[in-house]
Amino acid sequence: MEREHPTELVDRRVEDGLQRGRAVEVVFDGRRIPAFEGETVAAALLAAGTRVLRTTARYAAPRGLYCGMGVCFECVMTVDGRPNVRTCQTQVADGMRIETQKGEGQWTLDIGSKSSPKDAPPAKEPSPTHTSSPPLPPTTKCGCGT
Repeated sequence: MEREHPTELVDRRVEDGLQRGRAVEVVFDGRRIPAFEGETVAAALLAAGTRVLRTTARYAAPRGLYCGMGVCFECVMTVDGRPNVRTCQTQVADGMRIETQKGEGQWTLDIGSKSSPKDAPPAKEPSPTHTSSPPLPPTTKCGCGT
């Protein structure tokens, strides 16, 4: 599958009647992309001509912006080393690193990134030792417990 990166950057933003935030740059798959503060990652990439934001785990099928309101999870990407970030809900920040997510994504540890330890996945708690507990009371067919 060929990646969808236009050879020449074309800005597809509407200009009439809009007030934009400060101009910033994000890095998308190694390329610098212009964006504006207050704009979502998905909107900035869409304006830069990018349609494919991730590929599925099973068939590597391309996926892009679908609902645009954080419900469908089709726009998830790896942002600053953190996978599965909904880009339609995440605002750009200057220097943000965005990567096309392949499959379910994976965590990367980049010592020089802006990510902090609090952004790392939570450590797994040790499972408590098995203790016997009293049996549950019987329930009726409807499951309401009465």
